[in-house]
Amino acid sequence: MTEMLQPQPGESIYDPTCGSGGMLLSAIAHLRRQGQEWRNVRLYGQERNLMTSSIARMNCFLHGIEDFRIERGDTLAEPKLVQGDRLMRFDVVLANPPYSIKQWDRDAFASDPWGRNLYGTPPQGRADYAFWQHILQGLAPRTGRCAILFPHGVLFRQEEADMRRKLIEADIIECVLGLGPNLFYNSSMEACVVICRTAKAKERRNKILFINAINEVTRERTQSFLTDDHIEHIVSAYQSFKDATSFAKVASLEEIRANDHSLKIDLYVPTPAVPDSAKSETNGDLSAALGAWMESRVQVRDALSSVLTDAELPRIIEAKPNLQAVAELLSRFDRSQWTRVRFGNVVRSVKDTIDPTSGELNRYIAGEHLDSADVHIRRWGTVGDGYLGPAFIRRFRKGQVLYGSRRTYLKKVAMADFDGITANTTFVLETVKGKLLQELLPWLMLSERFTQHSIRESKGSTNPYINFPDIAKFEFALPPLDQQPRIAEILWAVDEVSERFQETEAASEIATVSSRRHHFESALKECAASSVTEIGHWSSGKTPSRDRRELWSGDFPWVSPKDMKTDLIADAEEHISEEGRKASIEVGAGALLIVIRGMILAHSFPVGITQRPVAFNQDMKAITPCDTYSVDYLFNWFKWSTPVILARISDSSHGTKRLSMDDLFSMKVPKLPLAEQRKVVDQINELEAVKSAANRNVKTLAAMRTAFLNSIVTDWP
Repeated sequence: MTEMLQPQPGESIYDPTCGSGGMLLSAIAHLRRQGQEWRNVRLYGQERNLMTSSIARMNCFLHGIEDFRIERGDTLAEPKLVQGDRLMRFDVVLANPPYSIKQWDRDAFASDPWGRNLYGTPPQGRADYAFWQHILQGLAPRTGRCAILFPHGVLFRQEEADMRRKLIEADIIECVLGLGPNLFYNSSMEACVVICRTAKAKERRNKILFINAINEVTRERTQSFLTDDHIEHIVSAYQSFKDATSFAKVASLEEIRANDHSLKIDLYVPTPAVPDSAKSETNGDLSAALGAWMESRVQVRDALSSVLTDAELPRIIEAKPNLQAVAELLSRFDRSQWTRVRFGNVVRSVKDTIDPTSGELNRYIAGEHLDSADVHIRRWGTVGDGYLGPAFIRRFRKGQVLYGSRRTYLKKVAMADFDGITANTTFVLETVKGKLLQELLPWLMLSERFTQHSIRESKGSTNPYINFPDIAKFEFALPPLDQQPRIAEILWAVDEVSERFQETEAASEIATVSSRRHHFESALKECAASSVTEIGHWSSGKTPSRDRRELWSGDFPWVSPKDMKTDLIADAEEHISEEGRKASIEVGAGALLIVIRGMILAHSFPVGITQRPVAFNQDMKAITPCDTYSVDYLFNWFKWSTPVILARISDSSHGTKRLSMDDLFSMKVPKLPLAEQRKVVDQINELEAVKSAANRNVKTLAAMRTAFLNSIVTDWP
């Protein structure tokens, strides 16, 4: 879409449903690739979801973009990018609006004050044409152009026929591009891109170019995507604006009128047969089985949808491994054809060597770069940044599997996605063609049976290691080649979903930090503030005498810094008696506990909220908030002020870290009404809930994948 619109230096670019800002950043990336000036480009976006709008702003910061404006809000109900009594106008609009949403205010749009119902009011069940008209109203009069990703229904649905006719007759539609299937995560649907211009070139007036790119797609493992060649083919057809057999057709308005103003692509460009190489290896039975396997009390798809769409607290129920579904999936594989093999007969150790100083390769992988039970390489070193040592002579290539030979219980197995150098203590492995699928190899080596075999065969005590001949002795049941791709696809599909949840978890953490910082920095500038001494009643902890056993023989929790591992404090490792309570200091539920010395780290400042009455030790202080402050709001203030507080930590006379209470008491807390405090806390809790839900789903997927994998790699019957 970016290549087709060709953004230029100095232009304004807008995305009305910008999400995390990917399309806006693609425009900047395009200019950078072209070697053109990008710093004077102005980016604008609006996004309904709090988390993703925060991430969009952060993405702009991280990419060095200074001139941008990302607003949070519902684009149809409340457009934020306005000038006086009209919408702002932009040179370029890139958009992927939510498909056919039903919950929107159609009545308000029917009398829209911004004039966005120029061509009509869409039906309640489909808001696609509402977004389309919003975008058209935001195009600059001479330079305005847009690319919108839509479902194919907008091209031919009868309920929108009158609006479509008016759009066609207005002669602002320049191109309709049809894309192939499976290009979108968790969906096999096909989509189209509609290109519009406010001022079409003279030779393109009263014409629309149709491009049928349904076969411009490549599939690897579980992913389908457009290659650079596909994109070049599509963009070239668009730029030339000429007929191309079975690919492109320039249709006049007369031809389109003859088809009752339908823009259905195959009316103009017949769909060619799909070549075998482009067909998915996944059959319907496998797709259904995978869906059943990943379903628990809530499906992963539903959880992800909840994470990424509403601004309110997502309703995500913790999923649990559905082992019965795993067993059902396994029953679909015919094991009668499986054969017993030795690992060394289907896998070989590659010992290609290379001189690291040759300059041929610039990345290396050491043991610390491989994570336990993670098939992805997420870190690496750069050759020349430091001394590698004589062991780094082994060359590996993209697609080969790396396996750490030392401490094999760590399960350091990964598939390389680039060429590089590793040490001779790391095995470089590839399968024997025609026997074992390469994509199955890392998963096979992560099975419990393989791990236990490698542990048993390892030598040495302080730093145990294994030799390849010992690995080669491992025996397992090998599925036939026609079943291996299906098994591999399941495992990689689960891995892909897990990766998405991990990305969501990380993005939620970033958004939480960003949200806290934005609120407290703004609030301290715009409203009154209280000193820390005024936010509640402070009390210091006290430890009962350790010499008196009777004080430590009860069940009342006594909290020390080692118990501050969670945000909510309900229990402790140690407990005291009723007599011990008299010799200690305690607080009730809803107090804040903070660590002032001992376990304060360079990156961590422990603070938690008590869930029940507790006693606490002398290395801690407690705050019982006054009536004007919410404990949750103060908790978030402490989380936000962590960097400031840590900067005021000093070493005590005993060498332990200690917080200066004078420094802490000199800090300020915004003074807001309780209702405003609760609103801020609710927004932050929403992000925390997303993070927790994503983390739960990562663990659930890992458990289900392990159950499936261990059931595949079993003892020979």
